[in-house]
Amino acid sequence: MNIKYLISFLTVADAGSINTAALQMFISPSALMKQINSVEGEVGTALLIRGKKGVMLTEAGAAFYAGLKDLLPAYEELVKKTKQIGARSGQRIVIGSWSVACHCVLPQIINYFQLRHPDVELVFRNIPGIEEMQRALEQREIDATFSFGGRSRATARLDYITLAREEPLLLIPSTCNIRMKREYTLDDFEGSTLVVTDGSVSGWFDQFNQYVQKYFPSIRLYTTSENESGLMDMQRLAVPCVASRSIIPRDSSYLTVPLKLPEDFDDPLISIDLICRRGDDPKIQEFVQSAQEAARIIWFSSRVR
Repeated sequence: MNIKYLISFLTVADAGSINTAALQMFISPSALMKQINSVEGEVGTALLIRGKKGVMLTEAGAAFYAGLKDLLPAYEELVKKTKQIGARSGQRIVIGSWSVACHCVLPQIINYFQLRHPDVELVFRNIPGIEEMQRALEQREIDATFSFGGRSRATARLDYITLAREEPLLLIPSTCNIRMKREYTLDDFEGSTLVVTDGSVSGWFDQFNQYVQKYFPSIRLYTTSENESGLMDMQRLAVPCVASRSIIPRDSSYLTVPLKLPEDFDDPLISIDLICRRGDDPKIQEFVQSAQEAARIIWFSSRVR
């Protein structure tokens, strides 16, 4: 049944006149009568009594009118919601991912976002290095990415939204033969080995590597991946790994101890940032909001492990 014809029937019933309703609807009386006749043909009974002074509802017409009055608002709401879903469906967010972000923050943020926006498709592109990520953002090849490093600064085109800032820790495997302390400094590892990650080519870890190479050249830095194979490397090498609390695995075989950095170290805190273009569309802003909400949960839980 044509919904426009049903609305025409309601308009005629409310106006009490074919001519008056036709004027309100900007159509001819004859065209309106064809619509009413079509509705009556579908329901199989007369709905209106035509007279010289106008029209009146039949008993069946009155029941039909009352049912439509209840049904039409629900129909309009359904159409509105369907249009909203249709407008959003097919939308997608392209996220630039790399090893550290994938391991420590991305899965939990993605899960949080998809629970709230199941109609938005998330696509991932593996891009090695933060400079390549920034170029991809500016050229609109990706919509958002994560930076795992030090102090981040927004640019004319890009926003850096800080999700967390944490003190560095030493992640010590059970296989490591080291004298236990409540806190370590870099002096404790003169002539020894420390593990860093292959994601450390940017930000804080890049700064850390350069500082160690300059002021503590006797410390050997072993680069590995921030994933399962990387953790296996750390167990095999039996040496501590420089990490932040958010990327520590839930494994009792790893002990975490604070690493106190020298006072002349530029930025003692590790920052995890979400990077996106300035003034981007609403779906990106929704992703940013979800990332911030998820981050509060992630880092709160990491502190109460």
